[in-house]
Amino acid sequence: MFVLWTMDPAFGRLDYTSLPQQALMEMLLSGCTNREVICRNIEEPPDIAAWIGVTIDEETLDVTTIGWHANRLQGSLDLQWLPSTVTRLFAFMNAFQGTIDLTSLPPSIEKIGLGFNKFSGTVNVRQLPETMSFLNISHNLLTGSLELDRLPQSLRKLYAHSNQFTGSVKLESLPGEMEVLNISKNHLVGSVDLCHLPSGQRELDLSTNSFSGSLDFRFLPAMITNLDLRENRFSGCVNIAGASLGTSANPLWGNVHLDESVYERIQFEASSTQKDTKHV
Repeated sequence: MFVLWTMDPAFGRLDYTSLPQQALMEMLLSGCTNREVICRNIEEPPDIAAWIGVTIDEETLDVTTIGWHANRLQGSLDLQWLPSTVTRLFAFMNAFQGTIDLTSLPPSIEKIGLGFNKFSGTVNVRQLPETMSFLNISHNLLTGSLELDRLPQSLRKLYAHSNQFTGSVKLESLPGEMEVLNISKNHLVGSVDLCHLPSGQRELDLSTNSFSGSLDFRFLPAMITNLDLRENRFSGCVNIAGASLGTSANPLWGNVHLDESVYERIQFEASSTQKDTKHV
């Protein structure tokens, strides 16, 4: 059978609308070396409704959710074959290898979890669909830069920790809906701007990198409850406004001026900073 594929310029994605979802799902999993765990029969795969971890809409019979987590899957996963109706893909805690192409995702995708695998190479997070609210690519072998200045405004949670990302990051252009950002345990460098975080930011983990420069906490979001800056190279005098902070293993110095209510919320652990509640 001859199938004509065309490119959807809006998303940089091949138009697979002429292909049945059965074929798309088989192509998605074609690089998996032990895919029989999911589809049971490699030679004659059963209907995708019978596959492990595949959720089908009862009315449209379209694939909506893929949950292949902790199945010990190996090989590669080619995301360009994801059916356009998929809104959630969870394939964490496997042994997938190869690269992750996030530039050809379905336009309606909302959540992707690919953490705890062996994915490598660079990853482009600047062309994520505008519907994306959750992305977890943590605990892989990903390299290159982590460009956070063009994330979709809908993105609320991004976990990219425990990889090998390098270069600097821009925190002043995070999505307005961002709540959680974890980019700890990488090789990131440069200064960080904590004065222009999204108003709803609750958690920010920058620990175990090589960030440097001074720290200004005067304009932290009122919602923030966890800010972890441990094991970096921050230095200089600290200006605090208040939150739950981890700043150990940084050459910080000077006085921290706190009122009593803020003092109760701050945890400096083994930091060499002095705490002073007399100068508010």
